[in-house]
Amino acid sequence: MSTSITVVIVTKESTTWVQGTLGGSIHLTPAIPNGFNTRDIYWRHLSSADELVATFSRGSSETTYRSRFYGRVLLLQNSTLEIRDLEVQDMGIFSCLLVDTEGRMKLFKYHLTVYEAVIPAAVKVFVSGDSAVSGDSANGTECSLFLSCNTTMGSDISYTWRANKLQGELLNVSYTTYDDGRLLRVNLGLNDWDVSYTCTVTNPVSEQHTTVVPWESCANLFGKTPKISSYELSVCMAVVIILAFALLTLCIVLHVKTSGKPKKKSNEETALKQNEDPVLENEGDVRHQNEEETLHVVEMRNQEMPEGNSVV
Repeated sequence: MSTSITVVIVTKESTTWVQGTLGGSIHLTPAIPNGFNTRDIYWRHLSSADELVATFSRGSSETTYRSRFYGRVLLLQNSTLEIRDLEVQDMGIFSCLLVDTEGRMKLFKYHLTVYEAVIPAAVKVFVSGDSAVSGDSANGTECSLFLSCNTTMGSDISYTWRANKLQGELLNVSYTTYDDGRLLRVNLGLNDWDVSYTCTVTNPVSEQHTTVVPWESCANLFGKTPKISSYELSVCMAVVIILAFALLTLCIVLHVKTSGKPKKKSNEETALKQNEDPVLENEGDVRHQNEEETLHVVEMRNQEMPEGNSVV
């Protein structure tokens, strides 16, 4: 008596780590090799309940299983699983088992992590109690500040800081951070009135920036108003010149339009007068010719009549 044993070989793939945004959607796409003609697809969520999420078998797909993903999943082409309206509880491992027409199987695994997107942080500036004005030079005057950065939404958040000039120049300055980067301590001098600090909050799925210029908190301590930099002065002068040029151009255009209309009218009147003058000259010539003919007729009659009976 012989016994036949059927061996099913499943090719395992390494786990792929995937990140999703809370409330967003994600696509899990297995890398199907060439020559693998997929016949059946089985997507599962390997949670404590080991739920069946979506299947494709005998030419039809099924995604209406009463799992926590009911109404939120679609089985797309190329065996891709789409999950919509992601929730924190969706985190975990998803497995995709593919069976081809020859009975061969391939297994894919995905580890999904869902993050809440961050929102812009609120940055507050506090003057340190040990701030002091000392020395006779600008370099001997310092203002110590604490900058706090906090955001109310987001998960797995990282806090970083950077310093810039108002013109956008990145500064390489030293500062101290506390509370995992949420709190920053800096020292400002009189030459740092145009320095800005940007707090960046990030997580694997989002990033936000908030920028402040902390000098205003030190201005009362120094009792001085910073001078306008040559860059800002150049910008202001350029703006004034541009506005003046635009105003001058507008005045010229309006002057040309208003002066052109009377000139056109004067030209029309001149042309009309020139057309009328020949008519008037012709009428005068005709009248003068008629008077001469009348005088000639009277003279002829006087010559023909006897003396004493002349026509007056």
